Amino acid sequence: QPILTIGSSHDPEEKLAIDVLEKLWERFPNLRVLLVPRHPERFNEVEALLQQRQVPYQRYSELNSHPSGAKVFLIDAMGLL
Repeated sequence: QPILTIGSSHDPEEKLAIDVLEKLWERFPNLRVLLVPRHPERFNEVEALLQQRQVPYQRYSELNSHPSGAKVFLIDAMGLL
């Protein structure tokens, strides 16, 4: 399945990306996104935005062996990009 990486993002780039992603998901429902905020102190802020916009997501730090219905994987760790 296709994977899009949005790395080193700043405010308001995540908001703009979600606007575009909502349209992309209509055409490519299997598209998964790795969203990597630039600064660790913004991880919770970006998570709140995903919740507010009702985007199915999962934090990297909370991944487990069970399949996820997440469309966005919020990479909340440094040095992985």
